[in-house]
Amino acid sequence: FFSKLIIDPIVDLAQDATRKLSTGGNSRYYVAWRILSKLSDGDKEAGASRSGIGSLQTAIQKLFINAGNDCKTLTKNLLQAVYKIGILSLGIDNHASQHDLSSPNTGEFDEDFFERNTAAMRTGAWCILEALTNCLVNSSEARTGANISLKQAVRSSAIDCSFVVLSLKKLKELGNSVDISPANKATLAATSRNCLKVISKIGGLVPLKDAKKCSSDLMQDLKSFSLPNDLIPSTISALVAFTKRICNDSGKDVIDECDEWINALLDRCECAIESWLSSLSRHGRIETDDERLLTRILFCIGELTMVGFSSQQDTLQPRTKSARDMVTDKEPVRGLIVRPSNRLIHLVKLMLPTTMPITSVNDEDLTPTPSCVRAYAFVTLGKLCLRDASLARIFKQ
Repeated sequence: FFSKLIIDPIVDLAQDATRKLSTGGNSRYYVAWRILSKLSDGDKEAGASRSGIGSLQTAIQKLFINAGNDCKTLTKNLLQAVYKIGILSLGIDNHASQHDLSSPNTGEFDEDFFERNTAAMRTGAWCILEALTNCLVNSSEARTGANISLKQAVRSSAIDCSFVVLSLKKLKELGNSVDISPANKATLAATSRNCLKVISKIGGLVPLKDAKKCSSDLMQDLKSFSLPNDLIPSTISALVAFTKRICNDSGKDVIDECDEWINALLDRCECAIESWLSSLSRHGRIETDDERLLTRILFCIGELTMVGFSSQQDTLQPRTKSARDMVTDKEPVRGLIVRPSNRLIHLVKLMLPTTMPITSVNDEDLTPTPSCVRAYAFVTLGKLCLRDASLARIFKQ
């Protein structure tokens, strides 16, 4: 049922997608994309994304098992179809993608990016692409049912992986437009998160020039604290993937390179908090924009320190092993531990109490710490303790 209702119509779009979508009898294609887009609707709410993508991933794994020897052909057609729909639904220039699609009319949907069918195709395409890449990354495990790796599948389908970078750029442009409604911006953010997660899987296959440019853009987004919190983890994961891609070409060590930019970002977080505290001491009040900035900084600190973490690391690896002894193709920086400065830890601790150590605007009472800031500070401190046993012992006492 899953295959007939969703997979078969999508696979059919691997060839001549534009013509099939613009002629009669196209309803089965749009129904498939609408169903997939509903799985991504939950991405806009905390805690729901993993269940939606996870369910789709499980269904694809069973599909691979049932396909048997035809699994490689199925994977190839799925990737080609999703690639073409991704380009169509974002109106990406055919020449910009550096790949000759079967139909040159890729700008057909440029007029209205949020028309019902176009939006459903865009959302659904990135939803299934995330689930598909998750399956292929885990293809070495027997339970996935796939007998082809992600790298093999991408090469077999002959898709140009630069399209993920072009897509992310287009999603960002749309999301930053003042003409886009809040509801559509939320949908774009969820799709951007799917796109970043896909990049974290296939970043090693993106052309070097595109990987360097996108990596620089993502780094700037993190430095400016312009990203909403739900995009920060996937952005950091994408940066790790691009770092590995660049290091594979340059011969540099991926752990050393990640360690360097993580420390640079942590220094940026420290300076940003120091600057904000100086401003607070002058004005004595915390505005809504301050809360948003602080929660982003705190969340960024926590996520940066979690790079390299593995839930199995403490139980499966001897403590004497270095990070380089723990890395795998799937986890290129596993075992990496970056510890923030004592000053940054102290700044995080300042936001734990109900009040800040700075008098309020009336010069009588201490400035209240917003509850959301305190919550993020506690979560961030928990992540710091998870990576640093000595710090955890101090707080336990």
